[in-house]
Amino acid sequence: LTTVTSVNVSQNLQANTNEKVSPEDSFDSLVANLQKDLEKNPGRIEGWSLLGRSFVALGRLDDAISAFRQAVERSDPPAAEQIGELAETIVAAAGGRVEQEAEQLFAQVLTVSPGDPRARYYLAEAYVTRGNLVEARTAFTAMLRTAPKDAPWRTTVLDRLKEISQKSHNGKIQMRGNKILD
Repeated sequence: LTTVTSVNVSQNLQANTNEKVSPEDSFDSLVANLQKDLEKNPGRIEGWSLLGRSFVALGRLDDAISAFRQAVERSDPPAAEQIGELAETIVAAAGGRVEQEAEQLFAQVLTVSPGDPRARYYLAEAYVTRGNLVEARTAFTAMLRTAPKDAPWRTTVLDRLKEISQKSHNGKIQMRGNKILD
């Protein structure tokens, strides 16, 4: 539901570091500059979030999780977006499976931002991870019932419901990683 690219992160990196950046600097060097800046100024919460997004763009998910944790832990209170970025990165690092920590974080997002579609989606996916087809179907269906007709994620949820319906086995889902098995 969230897309991170090195282009939009790179633009934010240049705007959010105290280091001088030349046009020749690589994305990796921009990230390194941001890390140095955060060592000197660890209270820059948006800098930690930006560093996490940068690590996601580089495929460094463990580093991204650490950076997002810093953003969440340093915020009082943390914003739904910060918690959601941390949880979503934990899911990505787990190969798409919504394990207990991510599930708890997405539940926390809903206490801060009731109805948050990303949190609702991943909480439905938590049922899929546990193999509970009935609850997953109920959660995805509830999302669609309350979704605006033009919600950009509507098709994703519909496709997921179709996949679950086509591949269910006696009310349980057979999984390998984040893929539903035939």
